[in-house]
Amino acid sequence: MVRGFNYLHLNGVVHGDIKGQNILIGEDGLKIADFGCSKLIHDDDDSVAGKSRFFGTSAYMAPEVSRDEEQEFAADIWSLGCTVIEMATGFSPWPEIHDPGLIQNIWASQVDYVTYLKGQTKLIT
Repeated sequence: MVRGFNYLHLNGVVHGDIKGQNILIGEDGLKIADFGCSKLIHDDDDSVAGKSRFFGTSAYMAPEVSRDEEQEFAADIWSLGCTVIEMATGFSPWPEIHDPGLIQNIWASQVDYVTYLKGQTKLIT
C-alpha cells in the first residue's frame, strides 16, 4: 500500500481521499481507487494544481487541509496513517467526524491508540 502511494507521489499526484474504502484488495494484489479528489503537484513550486484545496473525507483529513491550507503529499501520509489505525483497531480515529464543521476536532485533540494497540499486538505479529 505504501509503495503505491509512493509511486503516486513520485509522479506528482496527491490522492486526496485515502481511506479503507478506496483500497481494493484482490487476488492480483492491492489497487488504489477513487481518484476523484486527486490533484497534480507542479514541479516548479510544489503547489497543488487548481484552487480547490478542501477535499477528501472528513475523518481522514489532515489538519492542514481542515484549516483550508494547501493539500500536499503530507496530507496523503496523514490519511494513510488514519487508514492504518482503522485497519489495526477496527475503528476510525475520529468516528464522530461526519460534518466538515466539526473537522477542527482532528487537529484540536489527541488520540492515544498505544494503550489499545498493546492488547492487539498478537494480531499484527
